[in-house]
Amino acid sequence: MKSFSSVSSFPFIYFHFALSIVLLFCALHGDASHILDVYRMFQLEKAGTRLGCERSNINLQITGPNNTHESLLDYVVIIPLSKFSIELLDQLLAKKAGGIMIVLPKDPLSKDINLAKWRAYEQHLLQMYLKTALYFTFEDEYLSTICSESALSSSMMNDNSWLEMEKQQLIISNEANAIPQVSATNFQGSLAGVNEKQAAQVPTILLVAYYDTFAVAPGLAYGADSSASGAVVLLELARLFSKLYANSRTQGRYNLMFLLTGAGRFNFAGSKHWLSNA
Repeated sequence: MKSFSSVSSFPFIYFHFALSIVLLFCALHGDASHILDVYRMFQLEKAGTRLGCERSNINLQITGPNNTHESLLDYVVIIPLSKFSIELLDQLLAKKAGGIMIVLPKDPLSKDINLAKWRAYEQHLLQMYLKTALYFTFEDEYLSTICSESALSSSMMNDNSWLEMEKQQLIISNEANAIPQVSATNFQGSLAGVNEKQAAQVPTILLVAYYDTFAVAPGLAYGADSSASGAVVLLELARLFSKLYANSRTQGRYNLMFLLTGAGRFNFAGSKHWLSNA
């Protein structure tokens, strides 16, 4: 079998995004603070079309999704993933929320998460353009306290726990730097059918998988049950067939080509590039 090698690299999109950064919760009346890693919603521009969130900096007071103020311009709204919905998002955007922070459970594959529902939400978010800053973070003891039902309950709006919550400030200082051009790479390997001399005379079967992934927050794009599984299957098939094709008695009648493509989540740009040059 020919070894896998890079066969083509190609620019495919103008892309902007912020990497994992740090947020700081601080009490307005004291020096106490709490630091967490956060992940910003993607920001990109393709062929003049903007998608994702435009704003990256936040220095606002914390509130919950049940805040009854007509305007949330001076607030960042903290929402547990279990409470999130597109309807709620639309309501917060209508109130011009200054920022939105979605809190993910510690285990991203937790059985408590309705993955089918979240995937539908994510697909919706991937088509949106927001002027509001939108971030994701993982819950910890501090955030669990903030996101507890009692703290976010509308019935607690006037008690001390709610007032204490609104004395907290969320600060994110980060500038999103434009990446003028992104290049992706395709990798391919092949097995000759029958024998080398007759390879050009027999059909070729092409097995393709893309190896990268994308998510509403690029830093959280695991892809374990999507592109990663496909790439693993393709590599395992390549390993098994290379053993069979190494023996003339088990060599197939077809040429086999194994292709790992890039930019799969961008409308299969790697596959299209390979086909246009095949």
